[in-house]
Amino acid sequence: MRVDLMSRWGTGFVARVFGTSVFTAYLCAAIFVALQQLSLPPTDLAHGQGLGAAFSDPFVLLVAGAAASIAGLAIFPLAVVCLRDRALFRCGLFVIGTTVVFILIATPLAPRLSLVGAPLVAVVGLLVCRFGRVGLFLPNPRSTGVA
Repeated sequence: MRVDLMSRWGTGFVARVFGTSVFTAYLCAAIFVALQQLSLPPTDLAHGQGLGAAFSDPFVLLVAGAAASIAGLAIFPLAVVCLRDRALFRCGLFVIGTTVVFILIATPLAPRLSLVGAPLVAVVGLLVCRFGRVGLFLPNPRSTGVA
């Protein structure tokens, strides 16, 4: 028996989760690159070049874009499963917020930890939304559509 997620969970829901997953991955990559640029030591040759130079560097764009694409596509199926029958907006704010706060705190202190830890924080946030007993993440019982 073949499982067709698009017809089972609705095309609009799956498309919103896909768009949010990929957009958030690129947002987190941009925040990481910006924090890396702003926290460079004075001895680094790129120190003082500004954010425009960092984001126009082809190597930075290639690596950050590839990492964001992979992270967004890898987390997408788990996000679809975890956010089904949940308050999509509130869960999204929770997962994105905790991931961005983690990046903001961890990147200046330990960039490699931030790079590896950010997707893990997002996955844990999704699992909290799915399996946590927090009423905030449950959909409004009076709503007729996907929350």
